[in-house]
Amino acid sequence: MDNKYLISPVAATTDALKRLLVNVQWTAGGEHLASLLRTLPATAGDAHAIDQTGLWLWRRPMDALSFLHWLPVAGAGKKGFRQLSVRGLPGPEILARGMERVVGHKPQQVLVVRGWLPGKYLDDFFAEDFPSLPATHRQAIVRDFGHFVRDMFERGAQPTRLTLTRFWVDAGQDPVGFRLAGIDGFRWHNKPLTDRQRFVCLQHLLGTLPVHVSRSQRFRFFRAVCGDQGRLREFRNLLVDLEAAALCSARRYWRRKARLSLGNNAWFAVLRHENWRIWRRRCDEALRLQQSMLAEPAATFRAGLAMAGRGSGCSAARIEVGGHQYFVKRYRLPGLRYQVKYLFLRSKALAAWLAGWQCAARSLPTAQPLMVMEKRTFRILKESYLVSEFCSDGRPLMTVWPELKPHERRRIIIRSAQLLARVHRSRCLHGDTNWNNILVRPNGALLLVDLDCFRQRRSFDYTRAYRDLEHFIRDLRRKRNDGVGYLDLLISTWRNWLDAGSRVSCEEHARIVRANPGRRVDDCI
Repeated sequence: MDNKYLISPVAATTDALKRLLVNVQWTAGGEHLASLLRTLPATAGDAHAIDQTGLWLWRRPMDALSFLHWLPVAGAGKKGFRQLSVRGLPGPEILARGMERVVGHKPQQVLVVRGWLPGKYLDDFFAEDFPSLPATHRQAIVRDFGHFVRDMFERGAQPTRLTLTRFWVDAGQDPVGFRLAGIDGFRWHNKPLTDRQRFVCLQHLLGTLPVHVSRSQRFRFFRAVCGDQGRLREFRNLLVDLEAAALCSARRYWRRKARLSLGNNAWFAVLRHENWRIWRRRCDEALRLQQSMLAEPAATFRAGLAMAGRGSGCSAARIEVGGHQYFVKRYRLPGLRYQVKYLFLRSKALAAWLAGWQCAARSLPTAQPLMVMEKRTFRILKESYLVSEFCSDGRPLMTVWPELKPHERRRIIIRSAQLLARVHRSRCLHGDTNWNNILVRPNGALLLVDLDCFRQRRSFDYTRAYRDLEHFIRDLRRKRNDGVGYLDLLISTWRNWLDAGSRVSCEEHARIVRANPGRRVDDCI
């Protein structure tokens, strides 16, 4: 959704690149690209994936209305990449540039850029690899990233919106190296950026960075950006003000990204069929699901393997389509009262669909929703279905916990506290954080499921966040789980990542929360 790849790296093949040689009028690099493609090995069906070639395709539409907007951008392949080399900033290497003209379609500007392998975007690295690294290694990565951002500011590079998707991580290097993943939306200055310009850039970046790193790591990053001068406590007040402005900006950004899932655009499709309304991802996988379920949704659901689940008016099953397994949740309204209630409200399935993409916008790990179907007759909601990815290698924490050794239990508690703090820091509540709704993968990664009670709030409420955590604590205190000894570790880690203030013991902490509903704990200590 951030246009990381304007052509999917899985769909773009050597065959697709060769077709560009016919349709594109190359202004630079066409002959070099043709000779390069002749050297690429071809697999069965000439479907050599772009991830293996290390080439990226960037496409942007061109029409009369966007011509003036494209006047500064059209030179990005020439001016932007030249600026990177002149200023000594590591970035993508452009191989060819041209205009694609196909009958019946808008002209598109095409850039073919060489990527770096192995590696990944920085937001993917923080979400997937960063939590499992040793503490000293995480500190070094955050500090090096701060130095890279400072160096970019000193060289006069000002992105209009600085987000984690603008950076590429060379995972094969030791220490980890950073590069700029693109040059769209950069302003180039002949002198270092002013303090005001840096504040605006960091405001956008810190809106997403706190989701992935702890409070102490954010201080280290900010200190590295400021040039490693002074002590951390000297930057605290400035960083608190900066993060407050960053969260306000990030909430608008997250909300705008999530609401894309409710309309027709480059990533999602909305269509009607008789009494059904369908929201789905714009991809071949979701299209196959739509074709399979649209004729008889109830029959397809009953043919699947029923799965255990709780909730009024809903049931779950695992189905198989095209050799892939999917998780389907069916919602049925139990009576006329609920049908009247949902006359002008989103169905539970559509609310869970939007919650899934709200989590995706915040880089929170959850099963990706693929399609939602809603049946209404004269606006009266009859039934609805939500189809999402099935995590075949994930097991509920309640099942995994008895098999874990003490040091593994400690690691799971820390990761669970970090994950829930990330949810609460982004102004969200899961609503049902019991252990059956947290899946553990073989590599130790955690996955949140069952987003029916997921809520997004305008402001942070410490009492509500702690009550959300209490669902997890209730299962931790069960006699069969024998987890009372990990309660202090859970709350202290959660508070550290939440940046809620001074630490108190878990019992005193719980007593204050229950005795002062609706107030921040720090105001009562």
